[in-house]
Amino acid sequence: MRISTSKSEAMVLDRKKVECLLRVKEEILPQVEEFKYLGVLFTSEGRMEQEIDRRIGAASTVMRTLHRSVVVKRELSRKAKLSIYRSIFVPTLTYGHELWVMTERTRSRVQAAEMSFLRRVAGLSLRDRVRSSAIREELGVESLLLRVERSQMRWLGHLVRMPPGRLPGEVFRACPSGRRPPGRPRTRWRDYVSRLAWERLGIPPDELEEIILKWKPPNDPNGNITHYLVFCQRQSEASELYKFDYCQKGMKLPSRVPTQVDSDEEQKWNQTEEQGQRTRCCACPKTDKELKKEKEDSEYRKTFENYLHNEVFEIKRLRQRRSIAGIANQTRSLLTTALSPPHGTDNPEGDDVFEGKTVVTIPPKESTVISGLRHFTSYQIEIHACNHPTDASRCSMAAYVSGRTLPEDKADDIRGPIKYDVTENSVHISWQEPAAPNGMIILYEVNYKRHGDTEELHYCVSRNMYKVNRGCKLKVMHPGNYTVRIRATSLAGNGSWTEPTYFYVQDPSDPLYIVKIIIGPIICFVLLLLVAVGGFVMFKKRYNLMQMCWQYNPKMRPTFLEIIEMLHDNLHPTFQDVSFFYSEENKPPESEDFDLDMENMESIPLDPSSYSQREQCLDRDETISMGLRGSYEEHHMSFTHMNGGKTNGRILALPRSSPS
Repeated sequence: MRISTSKSEAMVLDRKKVECLLRVKEEILPQVEEFKYLGVLFTSEGRMEQEIDRRIGAASTVMRTLHRSVVVKRELSRKAKLSIYRSIFVPTLTYGHELWVMTERTRSRVQAAEMSFLRRVAGLSLRDRVRSSAIREELGVESLLLRVERSQMRWLGHLVRMPPGRLPGEVFRACPSGRRPPGRPRTRWRDYVSRLAWERLGIPPDELEEIILKWKPPNDPNGNITHYLVFCQRQSEASELYKFDYCQKGMKLPSRVPTQVDSDEEQKWNQTEEQGQRTRCCACPKTDKELKKEKEDSEYRKTFENYLHNEVFEIKRLRQRRSIAGIANQTRSLLTTALSPPHGTDNPEGDDVFEGKTVVTIPPKESTVISGLRHFTSYQIEIHACNHPTDASRCSMAAYVSGRTLPEDKADDIRGPIKYDVTENSVHISWQEPAAPNGMIILYEVNYKRHGDTEELHYCVSRNMYKVNRGCKLKVMHPGNYTVRIRATSLAGNGSWTEPTYFYVQDPSDPLYIVKIIIGPIICFVLLLLVAVGGFVMFKKRYNLMQMCWQYNPKMRPTFLEIIEMLHDNLHPTFQDVSFFYSEENKPPESEDFDLDMENMESIPLDPSSYSQREQCLDRDETISMGLRGSYEEHHMSFTHMNGGKTNGRILALPRSSPS
């Protein structure tokens, strides 16, 4: 590890002042009472009050700086002032608030700093005696304390979901050894955030997705206990829960209870340990007779246990023991492996992954916390005591215990919209099942009633029925407005009712309803017919217009090269490089200009026959036009137009590409 002595300081976290001499090579690091890291002040006493007071002072400095130019300036709107409040004042005040432990004093001080800014923005003072809630409601601002608590809950969620090995999660789950000093204990961040989660969410986060294990060491161990092995595996629900239809009359709903430690038992456990620790009197020395008797009893128990293991129990020699190599120097490691579900368990929904966890603990710590578990799920736990760091055969027989985590609040609530499809005398209701329920969903309850009725109808949907229909089908014999609510029931109990959903059932005997059914398809058919006729008429008119244009002026007919040039941009890129060349023998003839009679243009008819007669008359009268059309008449021959008609024109040889 490389360390910079010029930038490093030493600090001891203790209630009392402790001298510490930390030497790096030949330099001694200075010991300080306060240390600032990433803008957060840490003290040797481990308190956060000084850091909170410092943030409040920094926010007050910001407000004094912006007081005349922003806060009380009448030219600025409230929207602009609140934007500055959210972007400058709030981040300065709440920097690093995720790790704050809010006491009544700090809460009142933070609220006072917040309202000092907002009261000036609203143009009020303390003499006006306006409540803080009224000022926030007028300005549309959320309480700063509520925002701080929400951020702390978000950070708690990150810590709970952190995978094993992450340092913040390990520090959060760690249980320091030793005893607290006498006096009023300080509020730890874990205790504070646990109480906050219980008050705001109703969920104890320290027991929501984790199991706390405590055990006693072996009475007569074979040597020194080096470590304990704790294996935890998720158990599937009983197969009988998937078979029965609990909507049938007389069927009792199953229920499961989470594992909780009795407070009296836990207190008795702690008192026993404390009494053993506080007992300072020495035990009376045993006589030789007593020592000899204890030795004989111990040998007898060992011999009897060996006889049971060797003669009564069958030893499975093909079974591979779990390898524990390399765990002697580990204080705590969490290994996740994918295990198969227990044999003999018939789970129709076999898509679940049954994770397994291994926890290694070192004495004298006879307790551990298995975290990152699924809510309201049963787990089987086995504990082994080992007296050798690497030899797996030096571990004891397993002690088994089962436990279930606590349910999660609102996990059984139905999310998403409720959809419905109304047909004659029935309606199909569909909804989404809870993503992560407490255990498994047993049934759904559907309550519906018509508007104006006092009695609410009840319909039960079993788990198998929901899997088939993805909902349920209700019979509605009377037309009108209906409301429907749905609730899911799991192993932990009933969930919350959904918001009422409304749907309307038409009256089949209503004349207006019959008219709508008959007239609707007729109107659609007429509209489609009009669109088809209009398209056909427009196509015919366009065809006639093109035919008239080509008969009037043959030069308007596009040539082959013009068609190619128009299509060149729309061709595939591989065909755009194709070019047309003319050989020496097949040169394109020179284009000839047509002489149009601009004076008699209006009297030219569109009929081809009359146009030819008019052209012959003009040829006899005007010799200049005869000279211009001489070469044209020599090649005069008929050809077929694109419109299918016959007219006079000139055949041009198509260009030929030169061989490459």
